[in-house]
Amino acid sequence: MMKQILISLLFLTAASCVSQKKEAKHNTFEIYDHSLLQSLASVQSSLERQRTEISFTNGTANNCAEYLSLKKRSMVESNTRNLLVKSEYLECDVIGIVRSHYNSRPQPKDNAEHFGQLLATKLDLSTLKTSLGNLLTDDKQTIMALFPSEVAINPNSVTISSPSRHFKVEVVAVGNINNNSHPDWIAYLSDELLDSNYSNFATLIIYDPSAKQGGFTAEQQ
Repeated sequence: MMKQILISLLFLTAASCVSQKKEAKHNTFEIYDHSLLQSLASVQSSLERQRTEISFTNGTANNCAEYLSLKKRSMVESNTRNLLVKSEYLECDVIGIVRSHYNSRPQPKDNAEHFGQLLATKLDLSTLKTSLGNLLTDDKQTIMALFPSEVAINPNSVTISSPSRHFKVEVVAVGNINNNSHPDWIAYLSDELLDSNYSNFATLIIYDPSAKQGGFTAEQQ
């Protein structure tokens, strides 16, 4: 009888260890941006750090904590000033995502592989509200298709820079957000028309890009 109890306890312990290892794996976020990594290393102070005021349809925020709280029940007001200030709050979106995953473990990552190349050739721009929207056609839906000679590709980003435009998508973190077997990307979008007041800064989530055979889409936060 005692032997059976010991065997059962050993089995439960082993199962628990396996479960913990899986949980640790699923809750690891690889961070490719140094500033973001520093903020995640001291989450509470990052949440409370004062930033330029940003207006929502239901109030105003001066830090990440207020921003994330208001975001649950209202939207950022769509005006020129607010859309520019939004650039200060992109990391708040990431902090919110990481904090929502129990026992998450941010870790620095240097080798960004080939995110930039994939963003340039596979990200479906028709799923996003950007300044490139009016340039899209049925056969031109990606950054590379639109700007084959102007695009600059780096390991974790893709950029279009011209006298009239700055457009950049940069992967800053990778983790399992939707709890399946494929990693998801978190990216920053910077979209500015330099000869006008248009600016658009947003945090994007690209779900399961490695599982997509063709192009992949992004969800704007």
